Amino acid sequence: MKKKLLAFVLTLAMAATIFATVTFAAAPAQPKLIPAGMRTDGSVEVNWYTVAGADGYNIYRKTNSDDWECIGYVGSMSTPGASGVYIDSTVQSGNSYTYSVSSVSDDGEESSYSTAGNTIECVGKAAVTVKNGVAGIKLEWPAVAGATGYKIYRRPAGTHDIPTEAGDTTSTSFVDKKVTACSAFE
Repeated sequence: MKKKLLAFVLTLAMAATIFATVTFAAAPAQPKLIPAGMRTDGSVEVNWYTVAGADGYNIYRKTNSDDWECIGYVGSMSTPGASGVYIDSTVQSGNSYTYSVSSVSDDGEESSYSTAGNTIECVGKAAVTVKNGVAGIKLEWPAVAGATGYKIYRRPAGTHDIPTEAGDTTSTSFVDKKVTACSAFE
């Protein structure tokens, strides 16, 4: 009788182990960053491509050589591959900021974020003047202390499209020859 009882207990223990398997949800993929850019109001725009399975995105920032800090959350975006946008209006001139983004699933699983990130030097706000010209739209601004050059970006006004680079210059003016008549850009 002892042998039969022992065999029965072992069989129950093995069955319980089989049914105790737990499935963990995988974190969504890590979003791909798009270079961050300074906005004319002095804030920084962080952009990334959205990924499948993400319910939202955590935005991380490192100031100068400090540790990474989560500075914001952006809720669910549209379809995967669309652009995600976060505006950091807490930046200060003279600092170097590095940004990264992680994706978060609806059950709280978080992807990794790139520790390389995208770095941007904040050198101040440029007051831009826009004029219509024969050759295109002429942008002019006063020199910004510490700046060695300027990158000019544009996107259709009122959208969250990824800004496209219109060009770069070391002077304090730029003529954008690729704009379309009667179109609004920012």
